[in-house]
Amino acid sequence: MVFDVYWVGDARPSRLDSAWGASAPERLLMRWHAVPTPVRAAIRDELVEHWLPLASAWAAAAPHRRNTWAATDHRWMVVLTARTLRLAED
Repeated sequence: MVFDVYWVGDARPSRLDSAWGASAPERLLMRWHAVPTPVRAAIRDELVEHWLPLASAWAAAAPHRRNTWAATDHRWMVVLTARTLRLAED
């Protein structure tokens, strides 16, 4: 995995709620993982021009989705396999 955007669902009680509050922006996480320098150089343009805008749009829409969607965890991730980037969602 190169990076992911994660929506933390709000349906279950959590000790994070007291620390984070219940607001939607705090339920979004973005994580980046290190890749070797030659690989990074090969995928940099595609990440910046294609995948990052898609991830940003997904993250911007997440707080406005319906209650059923918001209640569960969701993950939007870009995975690298054999120097090819692909989307995986769950």
